[in-house]
Amino acid sequence: MVPRSAVLSARGQAYLFVVRDGHAVRHDVRTGLRSADDRVEVIGDIKPGDPVVSTGNYQLSDGMAVREAP
Repeated sequence: MVPRSAVLSARGQAYLFVVRDGHAVRHDVRTGLRSADDRVEVIGDIKPGDPVVSTGNYQLSDGMAVREAP
């Protein structure tokens, strides 16, 4: 489950960005269940605990440098 704001869509494909070594890495996902607290289940090549980008992600491209919030 990730914050709804972490999931983007382009041309009918849902995707999100995770942070790896200070860079945004795009992952195509499928969405599943939604919770009342604005979280959504994602199915794809991500692991529990992967840091997902949920703010400003619409401005990212795959491989861009990012800073994690403290």
